[in-house]
Amino acid sequence: MDRRKFLKFAGLGSGTLALAGFSSAGFMAGKNKDGNTGFGRTPYGKDQFFNRKPFWVEEPTYEVVGTPKRIDYLDRLFKRNAEMYRFIYSVGQGNFETIQEQGIDALPEHLSEYFREHPDAFEEFFTAIEKAQEQKSNWPKYREKYLLADAWSSAHSSPLKGRDSFPPEPQGTPEEWDFNGVNPDPLPLKSAKHGSKLIKKIAHSFGATLVGIAKVKPEWVYQGFLRGVGKGDFEIPKHWEYAVVIAVPHEWESFYANPTYGTSYDAYSMLRFIAGKLETFIREIGYPARSHVPPTQYDLVMPPLAIDA
Repeated sequence: MDRRKFLKFAGLGSGTLALAGFSSAGFMAGKNKDGNTGFGRTPYGKDQFFNRKPFWVEEPTYEVVGTPKRIDYLDRLFKRNAEMYRFIYSVGQGNFETIQEQGIDALPEHLSEYFREHPDAFEEFFTAIEKAQEQKSNWPKYREKYLLADAWSSAHSSPLKGRDSFPPEPQGTPEEWDFNGVNPDPLPLKSAKHGSKLIKKIAHSFGATLVGIAKVKPEWVYQGFLRGVGKGDFEIPKHWEYAVVIAVPHEWESFYANPTYGTSYDAYSMLRFIAGKLETFIREIGYPARSHVPPTQYDLVMPPLAIDA
């Protein structure tokens, strides 16, 4: 892979009946050009194709050390910061200094327990607040220079925000929401290989550059918070067996050139629309599905799941 490019990933949890088995064909390339789909930015352009076979492996290359366990949702930086903001504004009207002085023991139990185990993260939060305030105070000085970049970033982040974002956020348990609108007459698939080829071809047609399929390991599912339900530990739904993982390219140079995180939102917004369309497609052919797209709308840990896929 070109060192100047890296990938943003999104997952789509799915899988019952015949469709659940299509991950067994996850490494089957086929004999046509679809097996060479790669890092280009255009879905049907000549830059889309490269030979990826030398990079295939039969098993993930990471090594398991110790006993795997599910990751707490507070390990997600954005989720942890959101929890802190909600608490601070609920008790102190945004008085960050007071909360910092009171220390970790003054926080709600789930936050204080986390920060006692990760005290550096507590200080990092307030350092980030200081930097954010500094950035805000500097904005009038640099506004004219960076206004276009900021507007471009806001445009790309818009699909990730608001009540009418696509796809809609889950409402209710996975057993309810993931089956919402599912065709009661599932499409019979010829085989696991057939299902794999179908889903990958459809994902590519929606704009995905790389597509892989993997079994969802329990340790890749966050614990402590579930979209549509809220806080609390939960058992992994039985139909969360397999995930379709999609990726789009992301340029290092343009990432560094934009101080407002815009190019990251560029990739996330592309992933959100691709995953949303794929979620709809899978439900239309008769199977449950739920899209998982960073930076906020996801219940699965993307990097290791992408490695598995």
